[in-house]
Amino acid sequence: MTRRFLSTLLATLLLCAGLASAANAATPRIVALTPFTANTLSLLGVRPVAIGQTLGGNDKFNAGLKGVKTLPLSHPFGPNMEQLAALNPSLVLSAPIWAKGNQNMKSLDIKVVESDPATVDDVARQTEFIGQVVGKRAQAKRLADIQRARIKVAERAIRRRPTVLLVLGVGRRPYAFLPNSWGGDLVKAAGGRLLTQGLSASGGFAAISDEVVVQRNPDIIIAVPHGNIKDIPAMTKYLKSNPAWEDTKAARNNRVYVSTDNTLLQPWTSAAQSIYDVQTKYLKNR
Repeated sequence: MTRRFLSTLLATLLLCAGLASAANAATPRIVALTPFTANTLSLLGVRPVAIGQTLGGNDKFNAGLKGVKTLPLSHPFGPNMEQLAALNPSLVLSAPIWAKGNQNMKSLDIKVVESDPATVDDVARQTEFIGQVVGKRAQAKRLADIQRARIKVAERAIRRRPTVLLVLGVGRRPYAFLPNSWGGDLVKAAGGRLLTQGLSASGGFAAISDEVVVQRNPDIIIAVPHGNIKDIPAMTKYLKSNPAWEDTKAARNNRVYVSTDNTLLQPWTSAAQSIYDVQTKYLKNR
């Protein structure tokens, strides 16, 4: 080989190495802590380095997330900081629920952006926001337009509006989902009339008693067990056959349902499908 050829080859290799290094530097290492942010990234063609666990299983995660590392989350801080730092993320897409942990992440010089829809109508807007954050504005706009159109179609299918108590079961203590919770807003979008008048709480869940459930006498009770994974089966059985609710219209008509798939606890990108699921599984109003 001539010296000139070798010089040219070396220059080419150095250029390629530089381009590869620049490409790697430009590719953000993103951790998505919620199902919504994880699926949104995947739909926009961005593969995160890790996603947060969800109690409802992995069947609703986008196929593009298969094989992505899952980080355990625990209240109120979210991920273990050592596990998170080991991933060396340049960005964490988090949510208000992990506010205390978000401050710890920022102290580690990790950029944190909170993005999780609080309502059904907020889904498309948050999709566009994430697209802006990760440099995928055009793709996010197209996805958001589809989401808005599908939500309108799902809401137009409503035929009846039954009364509903949506109950979070923590142990044997019931909490009512309020209209300002994700689950409460989802049930309203699906056509349910929440029996939450006079109840209030800043976090979206108001403690109630079994007596209140009976007094409100809903057409439908949807209970969502919440706790350690190992305790969910026993909690599900108790909520499904709670003897304290047997005098309600819901119990007399066999309309007490238990939801364990996380649809009512956390928003997903497929909000229209979530509306459809509530309508067909619980409200029977399409």
